This record gives sequence, structure tokens and C-alpha cells, in this order.
Amino acid sequence: MSSTPGASALVVASALPGGDHRRHGLVTASADSISPRPPRQRRPRRPQPQNVIASSPLRPFVLANERLAQWKTPFSVQFQQHTSSFLPPSASFRIFQTILNGLEPGTRKNYGAGLLRFHQFCDLMGIHEDMRMPAPEPIIAAFVAHHAGQVRHDTIAGWLAGLAAWHALYGAPWRGEKMLAYTKKGAKKL
Repeated sequence: MSSTPGASALVVASALPGGDHRRHGLVTASADSISPRPPRQRRPRRPQPQNVIASSPLRPFVLANERLAQWKTPFSVQFQQHTSSFLPPSASFRIFQTILNGLEPGTRKNYGAGLLRFHQFCDLMGIHEDMRMPAPEPIIAAFVAHHAGQVRHDTIAGWLAGLAAWHALYGAPWRGEKMLAYTKKGAKKL
């Protein structure tokens, strides 16, 4: 007998006289022939009107969990070009993948949602692409203040963690210092 869970039920089902397995609702396939369904290919859905961002070749239309890796800025493009001048592409790619693999899939998805909100804010404020990374502290603080009292402070904290991880992934300095700390403190009270 196999030690596979459910294998004994499969053997018993096939041993019923006269093929009564169908009447009893039992399956007769062997445990070896059962294979899991292949994962369905996920595609990004069209954003809701409140989630639209300005179209840019730097931000392809991808799933939220792919935004950290796929969304770029002029800084990130230059950073990748610079690192390729002294590291082989395989080493650069390995660093990139290792950082991404350090984040759970759900975390990458949440961080991607934060990137969407940050870029929506930047579009609304007319902030140019090259000011989004590395983002100056007043822009980061304004992003928090914009959402203060509208969304929970822990949601804002998650968005900021995603923004900081995005900066780290592309070697950009994170400029969240005292101004941001006080803005977050105030947002928590609204």
C-alpha cells in the first residue's frame, strides 16, 4: 500500500464489485496519475478609475507583485548601467533576484500597491520622473501627509516600506529622516 494520503481510498474504490465506484462517488485513478492543476497565468487587470497612473515606458502594466522589479526611474536605469560596467550581468542579476527573493510574495504585492500610490501622488503633484528616485525627503513627507487621515497609518507605513525597498533594490539612497518621522507621527494621530 502506498503512504500517499488518499491512496487507500483509491485502492478501495477500484476494488468495489461491478464498478460501483461511480455510484459511491469515489475516484478510481491511481495516486501516481493525479497531478495538481497547473497554476493559472495571472494577468494584471485594468485599474479602477481611482488607481490610474500616467502612462510611462518606465512603468509597464504588470501585476502588483512585479512592480518592484519592473518599475524603473531614470536613476534606476543609470544604476543598472553603472553596475554593469564593473560586474558581469550574471552577478548583477543575482543580487537583484536575491533581494527580491528575500521578500514574501504577499509583501511584494503590498509593496507594489505602495509604489502605485506613490506614483499616483507624484502624477497628481506634477513631480518629474527623476525626482521619484531617489525621492527627496519633502516629497516622501508630502506623500504621507497627503494620505494622512484618509488611510490607516499602518497602511502608509507599509507603502513607505515598499518605497524604501524599491530604493534599496536599485541602489538609491533612502532620504526618510526627521521630517518623515514627524510626518508619520502626525499621520498616526489623524
